[in-house]
Amino acid sequence: MRRVEVTGHTGNVVVDSPGATVAGVINIRTPRRVVKVLPPAGTIGADQDASRYVQYLIERYNKFASVDGSRAIKFSFGAISKNIESRFKAPWRALPAEQMPALCTYLQERIGKTRVAKSNAAKGHNSFSTFEQYVADAIQRP
Repeated sequence: MRRVEVTGHTGNVVVDSPGATVAGVINIRTPRRVVKVLPPAGTIGADQDASRYVQYLIERYNKFASVDGSRAIKFSFGAISKNIESRFKAPWRALPAEQMPALCTYLQERIGKTRVAKSNAAKGHNSFSTFEQYVADAIQRP
């Protein structure tokens, strides 16, 4: 199946122009159970660098928090995404790009509260890269 992008929600839809089918409504059926919807423009999920950096912070948090043996309950890797959704009232990929600094600050604070990050800080090591460092490193990698 080809990729179809829909921008705006009004007017007619033309498929396979010329010799096109013109319709006001198109029903799409797929054998897959999940249809992936791309994040809208202007959101964190639409910006590749921002999206990768947030995912990096989430992975760092999960890595550091999951190794803490003193936890009273079993660690849940999906909990941080639910916490973000609860705090910011939307999944992180759907948040407006303007909320990127607040989201990063939240995740960095969560990372900083883990035992591994506290140990790293005591040794003078960073537990995560800044957004600028992360993007610069990504550009240098082949």
